Amino acid sequence: MNTAKLLSSHSTALPAPSPEAPGAPERIQLLPPGTFSGRDGRGPYRVDDPEAVIAATREYFGNADIPLDYNHQTEHAAENGKPAPAAGWIKELEPRPDGIWARVEWTESGARAVAAKEFRYVSPVFFHKPDGRVLMVQSAALTNLPNLDLKALSSAQADASANTRKEYTMDFKKAVAQSLGLSPDASEAEIIAAAQSQRDAVAQAGKALNASEGPAGLVRAAHEVAAKAERADKPDPARFVPMSMHESVSRELAALKAEQARAGAESLVKAAQSAGKLTPAMTDWGMSYAAENPTGFKAWMETAPDLRPGGGKDSGASAAPPDNAGSALNAEEKAVCAAFGLSEDEFQKAGV
Repeated sequence: MNTAKLLSSHSTALPAPSPEAPGAPERIQLLPPGTFSGRDGRGPYRVDDPEAVIAATREYFGNADIPLDYNHQTEHAAENGKPAPAAGWIKELEPRPDGIWARVEWTESGARAVAAKEFRYVSPVFFHKPDGRVLMVQSAALTNLPNLDLKALSSAQADASANTRKEYTMDFKKAVAQSLGLSPDASEAEIIAAAQSQRDAVAQAGKALNASEGPAGLVRAAHEVAAKAERADKPDPARFVPMSMHESVSRELAALKAEQARAGAESLVKAAQSAGKLTPAMTDWGMSYAAENPTGFKAWMETAPDLRPGGGKDSGASAAPPDNAGSALNAEEKAVCAAFGLSEDEFQKAGV
């Protein structure tokens, strides 16, 4: 494989640890999307297929974690003889719209170094083709020499938190809609309207009780609340169809279409048999063709020869035999011609 390995100072900024969760971020960006170059002029490199890069990396490491060290010492250890302790271990990679990200399990020293801002960036080591196409990630390192103009991970981490809050908000919205008897994808306006309707009903029940209308008034208000709730649980049938009904109708329609196709095919096959165009041995073929393509089967019937003895024509005893009587095709040979769209002359010339 004609590849080159880039020992990169192409770096990603680490976010400052948040007060709520001191330490290093769990998610870090390793590579940007698309085409990119370093500030030092190296490149351009490109990530054409993030999924393929991740798959190749995973195949290379198998069940082992990807190392994340300090200043690429893993790469230099053989030369300088110094130890290469890990700052963390990359447990998994994932593609995102803004590049390839990694989930990191930090060591205590690595997390402490990031928390103390001793290191602010992450630099990947990756293999690439001579044309710059990135193939796989080999390792990563904490560094203070950024080379890529990437989004700071502190901002990315804030965006991730915002996305989490948005997802939670959407889940909560669905839960509220379902509790009100609405569809999970109901709009905010529909949810608010349903909530106000039930709130008004409850308020009315409270007024009835406070107005000393007695048990009869309270019962009436309770019935109104129940009626509103029932209407919410049972959507307007003019606008909504139960999924079970939709699936049942779809199955029945499919069965009806299949039955109609079969009946039509039987009719066409019988007509072809009556006209001598279809032998008993060709019945299954005819049924399949007629059901799949009735128009094509009709066109075939118009040009197919009559396979009955004598071609379906009367032949008197006194009629003189034709010059080529000895070479006339029998019923089986005619069936072959019909099945393969051959004329009798073509069949005879082929010498079959």
